[in-house]
Amino acid sequence: MLSELARSAAAVIPLAAGTTIALALTRLIHPKAGADVSPSQPGRVATTPYRRWIRELGRLLPELIVETDARGFIRLVNDGSLPLAVAGRRSLLEGTPVTDLVHPSQRAGFATLLDEARCALAPASGEFELAVAGHAGIPARVVAAPILGSGRNKVRGLRCVFTDISSERRSRARLDHQRTASAAITKILRSISAASDGEMDEALARALVAVGGLATIDRCFVGRLQDDRQSLRWEFTWAAEGVEPVTAAQLPPKLSALPWLQPQVSAGHIVHIEDVAAMPIAAAAEKERLLRQETRSALIIPMFQGGRIAGLFAFHSVRSVGHWIDEDVELLETVGQILANAWQRRQADQERDAAEQALKRSEERVRLLNERLERRVDTATAELRAANEALSDSEARYRRIIESLGERFIFYSHDTDLRFTFVSPSYQRLTGVMDTDALQLRLREWMDLPCNDAARHRLESMLAGRRPPPFDLLVPLPGGEPQVLEIHATPVLGAGGCVLSVEGVARDVTDDRRNAKLVIEANQALLEAEKMAALGAMVAGVSHEMATPVGIGVTAASHLADLCREGTQGLHDGNLTRSGLESLLESMVQAAGAVQANLGRTADLIQNFKQVAVDQSRAHERAFDLAEYLDEIVQSLQPRFKGTAFSLVVDCPPGIVTNGDPGALYRIVTNLVMNSLEHGFDEMLTGSIDIGVRRHEAGIVIDYRDDGRGMTREQRKRIYEPFYTTKRNRGGTGLGMHIVWSNVKHAFGGSITCASTPGRGTKFTITIPQRVEASHVEGET
Repeated sequence: MLSELARSAAAVIPLAAGTTIALALTRLIHPKAGADVSPSQPGRVATTPYRRWIRELGRLLPELIVETDARGFIRLVNDGSLPLAVAGRRSLLEGTPVTDLVHPSQRAGFATLLDEARCALAPASGEFELAVAGHAGIPARVVAAPILGSGRNKVRGLRCVFTDISSERRSRARLDHQRTASAAITKILRSISAASDGEMDEALARALVAVGGLATIDRCFVGRLQDDRQSLRWEFTWAAEGVEPVTAAQLPPKLSALPWLQPQVSAGHIVHIEDVAAMPIAAAAEKERLLRQETRSALIIPMFQGGRIAGLFAFHSVRSVGHWIDEDVELLETVGQILANAWQRRQADQERDAAEQALKRSEERVRLLNERLERRVDTATAELRAANEALSDSEARYRRIIESLGERFIFYSHDTDLRFTFVSPSYQRLTGVMDTDALQLRLREWMDLPCNDAARHRLESMLAGRRPPPFDLLVPLPGGEPQVLEIHATPVLGAGGCVLSVEGVARDVTDDRRNAKLVIEANQALLEAEKMAALGAMVAGVSHEMATPVGIGVTAASHLADLCREGTQGLHDGNLTRSGLESLLESMVQAAGAVQANLGRTADLIQNFKQVAVDQSRAHERAFDLAEYLDEIVQSLQPRFKGTAFSLVVDCPPGIVTNGDPGALYRIVTNLVMNSLEHGFDEMLTGSIDIGVRRHEAGIVIDYRDDGRGMTREQRKRIYEPFYTTKRNRGGTGLGMHIVWSNVKHAFGGSITCASTPGRGTKFTITIPQRVEASHVEGET
């Protein structure tokens, strides 16, 4: 019997333990005679030798060994030493169904496995979750083998071996994770390699979505270090769906803002912050920033280029703490380097495209210039084309092109002593100087002229190695106004940083400057005409407004005269009674009151008109109260609102006194109001305008709002351009908002901004420096 059991155990239990197990089986395979190893009653335990054999075998093997009777009740359990062991609980398990050892949801499948072993008279195996008290949820591989009787065809029970496969599953999951990560990296590489210039952003976003699914990444940022090796430019940010994004403005602007991280990333170390809440005291600045962004874990990977740190690649976990294993960290580091390289490639492609576009624009300008030259000098253009086709040397071709550029350009090169090494022939016609030596002397004379002080300073800046913006050089010509040359020049530096020469282009812009002056004068004339037109419109409006009270006053005065004649006549005739006299006096008081009220209204209108008219006709700076002057402006604008459903409301606290040109304020307010009436409320029946004034640390702020049609983005961009109007065919001049901008800018030294959306009205915010504070403040005497 024991030999049979040993053979069965050998068939079920793998001999991974080597010779030790073999020796144990050899010693225990012949127990003392008379040992009963097959109790027939449920719950009855085996005799001592066999139990000792099972127990010692259990100590040598990590598996849990269970034997059952024919009905499936446990009759023997070993003392195993691993987590699957149930030492101390053996008495509780013996006599219970063996199916109770697995999870209830898997007991039907376990019973099927046991039936398969009984029926086939051969071992059967499967994987189940154990449900032993204190060890629930442990995955195990179960091998069940039948225990045969002496007839070799009768099953007296089952021997089940339970093997803990937790580590095997973990290894399998890690292997699957590595395979998935490898496939993801391969896919990312293929996606980025195949992406064109315009598809790179989308490819980067897809890559981060794939990585986020593998390593629970919620946000990602790419920051590039600037030339000072401190400033960070965050060029790419990404957030998973449902996660609050973090903008570039919320990220640290410099490495110095990360005092704890800076030395680590500068040394090339990857920083894995598993739990932000547990960061050390030394990382207080970084911890506060990350917690404000609701970040729970972070991984910061430095990017290197040419052996120096070039930027940062940061990953955030928001929805859960990122318990990233070493494989995840290596995966993110690999992806970070891939994406960093892709980003660098994207930047290089963008810079190349920008350079190509600039080159194309330059080529287009040269093409247009050549076309103009061809129309003027057909013969010279034909010679130039023939010379270009014949020349193979690029420098000679370039020089010939320069020398052939005719009328308004001078190409030149000179050293630090102003000695010309090259000048295109056009200098003779433009400057009247016939050789380069004389040109050198004349240039020094021109630079010493007071009118060329700015040009002299720019030349000195170039000789010091700096590239200045374009500047004008005035060239005096005999018997005429000076020639104006616009200079575009740059210094040429040697290997040591010293200036070798200056290369430049001088363009004759005399006509351009003259035409610009004429345009400015014409614009000023139009503005003055617009001012006079506004004054005329105001005069007409005030005249119309005065007609009503004057007419009422005349009528009331005429009635009063009639009453006087009637009373005098009654007195002479002797038929004037006391009651008649009282009625007559009451009527005369009413008529006199009407005359007085309407003449007072007329006087107020005349006074307001005089004040505004004087301010309109000439610039006159004075101290004035904003609230009082805005009331005067509103009264002068009332005729524009009469008979309409449009309203104008002003909210200005008293006591705000400033010094400036009140006429400019009148032009600002009236043009804004007219712009709303003519454009904002176009084709609308009702509308409201609100003007609010408030004090601000920068001075005085005027908020102007209307609830009209609003403007498009293109209209907002061009609203202050002179002559820009959307109603050219309906009498619009396009000067109203330019007048507003000009008065805010030049009369008050302030600024104006516009916010508008189609269908949602328009808001203008005007900021005016308060150059003179109020002479009295509310609450003081």
